[in-house]
Amino acid sequence: MARKIQTVNDAMRIFEACRQGILQRTTRRLLEKEKEELRSGQVLWSPSRIIKDFLVYRELSTRDRSVKRDEPIDEGLRRRVQAEGLKVHQCSKGTFILRNNGFLKKTISIKFNGTYQHMIIYEDGIDVETDELLPPQAFEELRFIQPGFNNNPFDDLMSSINYNQDTIITTGTEENESSKFAKVDNNGTGFILNDKPFYIVGANYWQAMNLGMSNKGEEREGGNRSRVIKDLTTLKKYGINCIRIMAGTEGPPGEPQRMYPALMNYPGEYDEKVFQGLDWFLDQLRNFEMTAIMGSKDFTEFEKYAARFYSDPKILEICQNYYLNHVKTVVNRKNTINDSSAGYIKSLDSNHLVTTGSESKNGEEWFVTMHKSKNIDFSCAHVWVENWGYYNSDDSSIENYQIAENFMLNFLQNVSDWSINILHKPIILEEYGK
Repeated sequence: MARKIQTVNDAMRIFEACRQGILQRTTRRLLEKEKEELRSGQVLWSPSRIIKDFLVYRELSTRDRSVKRDEPIDEGLRRRVQAEGLKVHQCSKGTFILRNNGFLKKTISIKFNGTYQHMIIYEDGIDVETDELLPPQAFEELRFIQPGFNNNPFDDLMSSINYNQDTIITTGTEENESSKFAKVDNNGTGFILNDKPFYIVGANYWQAMNLGMSNKGEEREGGNRSRVIKDLTTLKKYGINCIRIMAGTEGPPGEPQRMYPALMNYPGEYDEKVFQGLDWFLDQLRNFEMTAIMGSKDFTEFEKYAARFYSDPKILEICQNYYLNHVKTVVNRKNTINDSSAGYIKSLDSNHLVTTGSESKNGEEWFVTMHKSKNIDFSCAHVWVENWGYYNSDDSSIENYQIAENFMLNFLQNVSDWSINILHKPIILEEYGK
């Protein structure tokens, strides 16, 4: 697909898409056969000149000796220029004859992690004049790719444009870190982001960090980043602005009922490749202007004995320390976690909002007790009508449906009242289903 690279941001969007593996790139000089496939005919380039932020070359008509700038063009060459409608390109190195509808070659380079990355853009003169080429953001897979904070081409390092000279033009400064986090509003009943009301429309995407793992190289860890981009593009299209994901999976390989590979195979032993998958996914959320709710653990496989983690004195301290150490590890990577340690999370990073991850199905007293801590910023609830015995999927009667609907509406009304009127905190419905 032909793309018009007209501005620095256009170029940086392409660089970023290549870095994320969305577009393929060639990391060597083109072979002669590959050059021929770019276009028909032989391409001869004029000396370079800087035009705005690009180094630009124009296609020459012939290999004729250039005319020095202070020399007149001979009569034969002048007649040819007039007869064929050729254009003349003048620079400090002389006067050159340009080819009709010849190609324009623009180059731009950045320095990233100590290595120069170069982009070469070929444009047909006709395409440029008729505006046939489309900018990168016109293509679905590139629409939500952003070149970084304040248009930095890469979010993790300050990048620069480089002309192989001493001139370096930076593309912006990193914005204030705290401005990227949602906050509870002054009324205590809603959220704000970038000083504006923030209304959460969310989706669960539990497999995010595993899908975000690299799928390149010899090891091919098994991620599927192209799927992530497609999924986020679709979710963005439907107005989703918040993704709830896992930031903690554990257990040795081969154990049932767990994500594989796990983030933590044994206490304190992390799989860095999975962590990098989480890092990559969060980077995509920034590109799509989405936020994240991150859960430290899904207790489903532990639900029959999870209460022992808090009540059995033989394992209480051990379990709590395992958890606190995990919280510290994840939060120090700029991520969020859970409730009983909410004060601990706040001591590490006050920017993150913290909630319990609770289903909130055990009534008002439990709900208020779980969410009343000053370190819990907002309440949450889940609704699973069939799992909780309020709906029978084998019964197609309207009465069966009505029981489930009435329960759900009453439940949502109750938890909303408790959160807003008693706790003065906003509430999020994190899960719902059968």
